[in-house]
Amino acid sequence: MPKLYLFRHGQTDFNVKGIVQGGGVDSDLNSVGREQGRRFFEKYKAEDFDKVYCSTLKRTYQTVECFEGIGYEVIALRGLDELSWGLLEGKERSTEVGRKFACIQRLWKSGKLDAKVEGGESPNEVWERVRESLDRIISEVGPEGKALVCTHGRTMRVILSQMMGYGLQKMHLFPHENTILNVLINHPAKEEWILEKFNDLSHLQ
Repeated sequence: MPKLYLFRHGQTDFNVKGIVQGGGVDSDLNSVGREQGRRFFEKYKAEDFDKVYCSTLKRTYQTVECFEGIGYEVIALRGLDELSWGLLEGKERSTEVGRKFACIQRLWKSGKLDAKVEGGESPNEVWERVRESLDRIISEVGPEGKALVCTHGRTMRVILSQMMGYGLQKMHLFPHENTILNVLINHPAKEEWILEKFNDLSHLQ
């Protein structure tokens, strides 16, 4: 049964300041984020992953780059990139930005999953590219393989809501703190994925 260790990148200054950070913002980890990545590595370095993946954005690579030091190749896949927030990217918190976020999320919760911020991506569009990457990952690690996948908050919500059968309109139910880990196992006989670990931050304690 393939197993996916799916987790979010470490903290960035954009996270701290509340600046919108989508797929078009290629920010670096701050010192806290690098320490979070180091702690994750220390806990899971002996896990014997078959493959390690990240998005094409620096903050995910920087979170898993410690694994290169013990012989892993970190494979970057664009399909794992964060959802694009279009014209909102790079903007600081404000009443207007908050209003636009609330509006688009109301649409998504109501099932309007092709809706998007001007210049951005919809949940359906993100799922299409994410699904291609997941198919590749599962194929490359094999039926008994184990993959470490570092991605982004909204992208992880898309993955979990779909793979757990909730549907994209329920993606808001999944928390996404920095370096939060979810472990999914596939049961082919049942044709479903189950969560072995959910919202795990024990590596930071």
